[in-house]
Amino acid sequence: KPYVYVPYCYDFEHVLSQLDFENINDVEKEIDVFMCATLPARMSPEGEIHPVWRWYQVMKNFDHIFCNNCWPDTTYSWKDKQTMSAKSKISIVFDTFIGSTPACRQFAKPNYPWLKFKTGTGIEKPVLPQAKHRIFDAAFSKSIILCHKSPFVGEAPPYNSPIEDYLDPNTDFIYFEDNEDLQSKIQEILSDYDNEKYKKMTQSAFDKYKNNFSIETMYEKYIVPIAKKGKNK
Repeated sequence: KPYVYVPYCYDFEHVLSQLDFENINDVEKEIDVFMCATLPARMSPEGEIHPVWRWYQVMKNFDHIFCNNCWPDTTYSWKDKQTMSAKSKISIVFDTFIGSTPACRQFAKPNYPWLKFKTGTGIEKPVLPQAKHRIFDAAFSKSIILCHKSPFVGEAPPYNSPIEDYLDPNTDFIYFEDNEDLQSKIQEILSDYDNEKYKKMTQSAFDKYKNNFSIETMYEKYIVPIAKKGKNK
């Protein structure tokens, strides 16, 4: 694709070297649903219910782990977070910046005219497309990726859904639209988790990140061509 939001690399080998297992395929999937996100409070000072809060309420219906460094009982070390992600059958992710505030939007409008805010299903406040590192973690973990279907799905670059710069929907991950859809898709997956289609999906996402977005690959793809061009006069 003509545009990548960030030359985002992921060092699979280094991450694996920091954990207590040698092969992701050897990890027992003992957690149903996993999500890592920042959630200071149920509602913002402006009275907007945080979408992560809604997704958290859904995942509480299942055996789950929620990593959120804003609450003492959901704060984990990096190693524990990665390990729990690796043990999870499903990972809930999103690919938009959903922390915008009125002050943020007021500042952005005159200073960054290239920004485009949108509002979509399940999200009350305007959001921006944003690649998320947690999607890489889910792919590394061979966890089935359930990604919120942001209002940028189907848009032309640079306002397309960022996850689609790296992965393909229905091949590497599954979109969910709202709380009810999230609940339904989790139930459907868990009831048929050993289906070969899910194994193919997690393997495909794993392979694409490992083969296309390692530090070495991104260095050769982006840094080396820039260096060869030389300094601009």
